[in-house]
Amino acid sequence: MNNNLIQKIKYGEYHSLYVCNTQGHSTWSVNIWLSLSRSRTAKYRTIKNDLYNISSFFDYADDLKENINSYILNCKFKKVINLYLEFATFLKLEKSKNGVYITPSYYNQKMSSVYVFLKWCLLYLNKEDSVSELNYLDSVHKEFKFKIKNYSNVIRSLDVNQKNKITNSWVKYKNKIKNTRIYIRNRIIYDLMLSTGARISEILKLKTSDIIEKPSGYFVFYTPHVDDITDTRYEELGFKTTSRMIQINEATWDSLNQYIDNFRRPNGNTKIKSLFLFLNFRGEPVSSRTIQQFFIEMKTISKVEYLSPHILRHTFCDNFLRFLVDVEKIKLDQALTQLRYSCGWSSASLMPLRYGSKFIAEKGNKYNEKRLENANTRK
Repeated sequence: MNNNLIQKIKYGEYHSLYVCNTQGHSTWSVNIWLSLSRSRTAKYRTIKNDLYNISSFFDYADDLKENINSYILNCKFKKVINLYLEFATFLKLEKSKNGVYITPSYYNQKMSSVYVFLKWCLLYLNKEDSVSELNYLDSVHKEFKFKIKNYSNVIRSLDVNQKNKITNSWVKYKNKIKNTRIYIRNRIIYDLMLSTGARISEILKLKTSDIIEKPSGYFVFYTPHVDDITDTRYEELGFKTTSRMIQINEATWDSLNQYIDNFRRPNGNTKIKSLFLFLNFRGEPVSSRTIQQFFIEMKTISKVEYLSPHILRHTFCDNFLRFLVDVEKIKLDQALTQLRYSCGWSSASLMPLRYGSKFIAEKGNKYNEKRLENANTRK
């Protein structure tokens, strides 16, 4: 499967017209899944990886003279799931070109891509009752999935000393890039992420009309702007959270207005018609790679080891939750509800509970430390 599976043409539209496996056989079911389910919610690289993984499943079936499309068309999903089971065993025994077995994480990635695709087929292409097949598919996936301890899921946030290091590094960063416009743009992006807990995609989807003044204060409106023909970025930005309006302080509002009036358009070029808030040197919407590069540079200059866009979201969540409970004296369950809205999580998301668990653990450790100090003073 080559790199031209997804053709992204001008104005940011996906055209997944025809997908084939390496045997040259049409995988029409993958085309349907891609066009109806995946293309609007995932990034280009994610879709590309999914298609590559699903293609290897189709290739495996072709080698066994099995036609997955035919089974799906005739609702013979048990045969497809049996092939999925055999494919899982095959992957665990498969070696790469240098004779090394594939890693558990890569194995899980392949299995998950095929699993998501097959589950969608069962739900939307099956004419019969699919409950038993869904249960069978779930059991196979759970049984053959590697159990990996992923330490990258530990929620880290910036402490006061780390934030001070970053604050003291802005002058060095400005002198390094020698571009006032880019410096102001990136500093505002950093401030918005830290003060509102926004993701990269939410920041880059902002338009000038999303910066709103009301009698009650100043607000930023995060919304996906789906199918926007003015978004010329090569990679479609994934938008995982719900639309929401977050209040900002007057200093951030003034910085945004100064940026919009004096620095948003490169060289003050009035011919640039893009309405997106953050633009590159060509007057086009900034890409996520540009922001990632900015954080890499700041990480090097500030020497803050774990600095990244998402760690600013973690920092916002931790600080916001502490403020609600410790300062405003709001009950933890109500504070988690407020955190859920402010971060744009759905009602089914478990992320607020993770932050709540971390908050409780930190409180418990502090109380235990005090207990031990009191015990020592009595001796």
